[in-house]
Amino acid sequence: MAWQAVPGRGFPSDEDPRYIANVKMINKFFNKRKWTLQAQAGMLGNFAHEGGMNPWSWENVTVNMSRGYGLYQRTPASAYIDDPRCKALPSYGPNTSVTEVVEGAKPEDGEAQLEAFVNKWMGWEEPSGCWRTYWDEEQYPELLKIRQELLTKYGTDGKLSMEQFSKIKEIDLATFAYLAAFEGPVHPSFGIRYQSALKLYPLLSKPMPVYMMCGRKF
Repeated sequence: MAWQAVPGRGFPSDEDPRYIANVKMINKFFNKRKWTLQAQAGMLGNFAHEGGMNPWSWENVTVNMSRGYGLYQRTPASAYIDDPRCKALPSYGPNTSVTEVVEGAKPEDGEAQLEAFVNKWMGWEEPSGCWRTYWDEEQYPELLKIRQELLTKYGTDGKLSMEQFSKIKEIDLATFAYLAAFEGPVHPSFGIRYQSALKLYPLLSKPMPVYMMCGRKF
């Protein structure tokens, strides 16, 4: 299994083998960090509607350093692409074209993007109150209920850290937490992201226990 990438846009279907391969690579990355599968699914449900599981995806299929780039459409793209810490990562290799593969571009850039994310170099508002001031509370009462349940179960003093997010055991709470704490689109579009998270969840696998790796059974 290896990272897959194409210039420009997200993969055309969630049944595309390249899309699924990247889901597996993301799952492997976060399993090593002991994130729950539910937290991963919630995050991936958002990835599906941001970069379409393509590390080289550009917002509006246009190279613009002020707009979104990558798996989770980091905005501005320059915050990732120009960050010296990101450039130092072995897997760093953004593709700054929507029509061709430029010199130095690597599909493994997806892993560098994840490394930058978990290292909190680029945008997780931590700790987060899991709401956006431009979301009308009267318009989204169901999301407010989800927020309350999320912060009651996992938050501290009405806020959520990345470490707390990584331990969430409900897919709906994880989908909302990632959406509110990190993505923050003008229109939440929670429902479609949650449905994607539910669909992606069965593709995720738990890390193999050590005793199974060495061939022993207890």
